[in-house]
Amino acid sequence: MLKHTPVTTAPAVPADFGTDPLIAAMVEPLRNGTQHTVAQVAKVDLTIGGFDRMLAHSPTSTYPAVPANFGTDPLIAAMVEPLRQWRSGGSSAQFAHVGANR
Repeated sequence: MLKHTPVTTAPAVPADFGTDPLIAAMVEPLRNGTQHTVAQVAKVDLTIGGFDRMLAHSPTSTYPAVPANFGTDPLIAAMVEPLRQWRSGGSSAQFAHVGANR
C-alpha cells in the first residue's frame, strides 16, 4: 500500500458536472503545487439524477441463478411471485393468502 503509485487520470464524471469541489480543494493543490481556489459548485444535482435513473430503470424479468438443490426461496414465493402474477394480469386476491400465514 505504501509503495503504490497514485493514478494520474481523473475519474469519469457526467459531461455537465462542472468542477468537483472536493477534488479542487484537496487533490489539485497537492497535485499541481498551487494554492487553494474556490471551486465551482456542481451544476447537476447528482442525488436527484440518481433517483431519476433508478425510477426510469426497467426491471429485469429474468430469474437469478441459484444452486440446483436450493428449492423455493420463501421470500421470493411470498413477495416477488405474487407481484409478478399481479403484474401479468392475475387477481389482486393473491395477496390475501400471504398475510394470512403470519
